[in-house]
Amino acid sequence: MYPDHLHELHQYLPFCPENKTPPDSKEPRLLTLYMTLYMKEMNVIHYRNLKQALEYGLVLTRINRILQFNQSPWLKKYNDLNTDFEKKLK
Repeated sequence: MYPDHLHELHQYLPFCPENKTPPDSKEPRLLTLYMTLYMKEMNVIHYRNLKQALEYGLVLTRINRILQFNQSPWLKKYNDLNTDFEKKLK
C-alpha cells in the first residue's frame, strides 16, 4: 500500500511501476507517474525491490504467492572471454 504521506515525495518516480494502458493511449506502457500510487494488488516483484520499497515506507498488507528461482552465472564465461579480448586489444 502506498501511504498518503509518500504521494508527493514519490509522485515522479514511485516504487512498483506497472505495465498498463494509460487513459490517453492505446499502447500499454510502463507507468511510473502519479497514476501508480494507488493500492497495488497481485504484483510480482523481486525480493530486493520489495525490501527497498518497504525500507522507504511502503506498507505490505498481504502476500499472495512466493516465487522461488535459482540464479546462475550463465553468461560469466562469455563476459570473461570478451573482457580478455578487450585487454588484448589495448
